Amino acid sequence: MKINKKKMPLLQKIFYIASFIFLICSFIYLGTKDFNLPQTKLTDNEAFAMEYGISKNNSFTYKTSKEIIDILKQGSGIILLSYPENKWSKNIAETLNSVGNENNIKEIYYYNFKKDKSNNNRFYVEITEFLKSYLPVIDMESIELRAPTVIMVKNGKILYYNDETSIVRGKETIEKYWTNERILNKKEEFQNAIKDFMGGMS
Repeated sequence: MKINKKKMPLLQKIFYIASFIFLICSFIYLGTKDFNLPQTKLTDNEAFAMEYGISKNNSFTYKTSKEIIDILKQGSGIILLSYPENKWSKNIAETLNSVGNENNIKEIYYYNFKKDKSNNNRFYVEITEFLKSYLPVIDMESIELRAPTVIMVKNGKILYYNDETSIVRGKETIEKYWTNERILNKKEEFQNAIKDFMGGMS
């Protein structure tokens, strides 16, 4: 008895052929790909530019909470304490970076403290304890670090501390607050603070 084989539909044939070609190409690609090639990694200034929407020509260097604690206790540096979700931070970052560039500042230390603050972990507690004389008191007893805050510390001594816009937010919009006059005043303030910070440094 003769059995008639059912012919494979044309679309099914095309599908099988395309799948076969795809598998062959995949094997060739995987066989020639060098998985040891280094992955592209953003530099700190590139990452900061992406997070804050400012120029890549910036001097911000990411620091951990422990590194910030060490700098505050015995080191020297210009520090921005902030996080990108805080909209007031962009203007401060741009102004600080502009003045830093004018004074040939190579590094401005940046610490995103949002997660540590949310967890109220020991690093955040230690930082707030160290800065307690500068921090606003919340609910008549607890102190709180707010963004954005700029600190200039030299050999463990705080020369400059500013959290001005962390306090005014909510009372004014960013656009109304940052008038040309306020921008110029803030630049002059940072300029004087940086000169003081750089005094006597090699």
